[in-house]
Amino acid sequence: MKSQRTIAVAGVLLLALSITPLSAQEFGKDSARSGEFARIRHAVVSLKDFVQVPAMQAGVLKKLELINEEGETVTVKEGVVVRKDSLLGKLDDRDAAARQRAAQLDYEVAKGEGEKAVLAIAAADKTVEVALVEVEETANVNAAAPGAIPKTQQRRQELTRDRSAIEAEVARHDKLGAEKTADLRQAQVDVASLNLDHHQIRSPIDGEVVQVYRKVGEWVSPGDPLLRIINLETLRVEGFLKVDDYLRQDIVGQPVVVEIKLPRGRVERFESTITYISPLVQASGDFRVVCEVENRQSNGYWVMWPGMDAEMTIQVKQSQLAGAP
Repeated sequence: MKSQRTIAVAGVLLLALSITPLSAQEFGKDSARSGEFARIRHAVVSLKDFVQVPAMQAGVLKKLELINEEGETVTVKEGVVVRKDSLLGKLDDRDAAARQRAAQLDYEVAKGEGEKAVLAIAAADKTVEVALVEVEETANVNAAAPGAIPKTQQRRQELTRDRSAIEAEVARHDKLGAEKTADLRQAQVDVASLNLDHHQIRSPIDGEVVQVYRKVGEWVSPGDPLLRIINLETLRVEGFLKVDDYLRQDIVGQPVVVEIKLPRGRVERFESTITYISPLVQASGDFRVVCEVENRQSNGYWVMWPGMDAEMTIQVKQSQLAGAP
C-alpha cells in the first residue's frame, strides 16, 4: 500500500514538472535574464505548408518532369525539390489544345468582322456626304432655272441620300454587334485557355516531393491526388500549458526557445515567438500554444523534421505574473 502511494506521488510530481516555471539562467544566454519562464517538455514539430496536388481535369497522365535550375530535365519523384508555380508535368492535352486554337480562330474572324464594319461605316458616311451635295446642287440649279433637272432625278437623289443615311446607321449597329461577338469569342478563348492550363501540373508551394501517387500513362479524374509536397523551411511547434497556470495574454507574442535532441547527445536550439494561442481548453485543463520556427540545414539536410519531439521554453509577460501589482 505504501509503495502504491509513493508511485502516485511520483507521478503527480512528474506531471507538475512538465510545465514548470524556470529561472532566467535556464532560458538561455541569448534571451532575457528576468521574469518567469514556462517549459513544455513534450512539444511536437509539425508541418506549416503542405499540399496534395490534384488533377484539375480528366485524362491520361502524359509526363511528370520538370526543368531544374541548371536547365536539365528531371523526373518528378520523391526527394525532388520544386519551386512555387514550377511546371511538374501535364495530362494529355491534344484535344484541349485543338479547342483553344479553334476558339482563337473564331475570335480572329469576329475581330475581322468588326474591322469590316468600321470600313462599312466610313463608306456609308462618304456616300451620305456625296448624296447631300447632289441634292443641294440640284435644288440650287432648279431654283435658278426651274425644271432644269427633272423631279424624277431629284427624287432619286433624295432616295440615295436617305438610303445612305440608313446604311450608315446599319453599319454602326453592325459594328456594335461585331464588337460584342468579338468579346464573346475572346471569352471562349479564355475558357479554352484555362481548360488547356488545367492539363498542366504545377506546384502551389515551394517544397519537396515526398509522395507520387500516380504513374505516367494512368487515367486520372478531377480531384485525384497526384503528388504530395511539403515545405520544411518553416515548421510549427505545438505544445500545451495549464489554463490554471497561465492566461492567453501571458503567452501570446512572447519569445520562445525550441530545443530538439539529435543523435549522440546533440541539441539544436531555435528562437521564435508564440504566434497562436488556442481559445479551446481541453478536458485535461490544457490549452494549445503554437510557434513557427525557421528551419536550417546542416550538410545539406534539414535539422528539424515534422514529428520530432521538442522542448519549448517560453518567457511569460512580467505584467501578467501571479501576484503582480
